[in-house]
Amino acid sequence: MNNDTAEEARSGELSDLEHCTRELTRAVSESPQMNRFRKISAKIALAPEKKEQIDAFRKSVFLLQNSSNAFDRTDEMRELFHTRERLHRDPDIAEYLNAELDLCRMLQRICAGILRVADVEIDSFEDVIRS
Repeated sequence: MNNDTAEEARSGELSDLEHCTRELTRAVSESPQMNRFRKISAKIALAPEKKEQIDAFRKSVFLLQNSSNAFDRTDEMRELFHTRERLHRDPDIAEYLNAELDLCRMLQRICAGILRVADVEIDSFEDVIRS
């Protein structure tokens, strides 16, 4: 295969990947999970105090999950659990957090499927991604 033919083949593959990427992003954008998340996000945007509570909670969860010593932070984990319980007493906040979780799980499943094709070894924790 000469250089021009190889370049055309790569260009065609890229074009196919770009097309598939556009289709995937469209499907995600139109999914029930995304629609549910958009709907509750719009409602939460009208209640800044709820948005602040949600963002503070999400930030704390992120920092804990990404800390190097998350296993040594039992008290912080317990506090986050209680905060989550308190936040879930508000139906709008509960709906937001649940919709966000459903959306994230859908995206994780998509990524897991791509990683399987890429032969990235995720077998040891794939059960967590599927949940």
